[in-house]
Amino acid sequence: GRDWSRSPWPVWIEEFEKNTGSAVRLIEHFLPGMVNQRWGRIINVTSAQATMPFPHSSPAYNAVKAGIINMTTSLSKTYAKHGVTINCISPGPVDSAVFRDFALKLGQGDTFEEVEPILADKWGVSRGRLGRPDDLAGAFVFLSSPLAWASKPRRAPASRQSLISTSTPAARSSFMSASTV
Repeated sequence: GRDWSRSPWPVWIEEFEKNTGSAVRLIEHFLPGMVNQRWGRIINVTSAQATMPFPHSSPAYNAVKAGIINMTTSLSKTYAKHGVTINCISPGPVDSAVFRDFALKLGQGDTFEEVEPILADKWGVSRGRLGRPDDLAGAFVFLSSPLAWASKPRRAPASRQSLISTSTPAARSSFMSASTV
């Protein structure tokens, strides 16, 4: 990772463009149509590092992800009255090729299978393992469904109702698992 000493201003601009810039452009493109049909779902992906950064991690990445949480909060308060929910998912460490490389560079073991329980314990992950992409799937299914309406439930347009059928007990179980990672 890039710690503070290796995060000059161009790195901050790159992180902003890659993370916040891409989210803003997608929201600008799709939000007007969602407001028009009075129904829509926006789910931004941030990171637990936005509020609980790892030591020696990229301050630019962490700050940008925190900004996305703030942007999401602001947008959700503005557009809820239009039937659009706007949320973010902020996972902790999730098992991926990139994360495995990062974890092995920490020098806690020779294989990911050795390193994973050590890191899970060190970072307070009570399940004893890091998150998996499938753990997050249920959260995405729920937040993109009509069930994710906080105040008055609204019926989704027919084009969006297929999401309801994917909200199976297994998906709901995955959501509950993802929320405890």
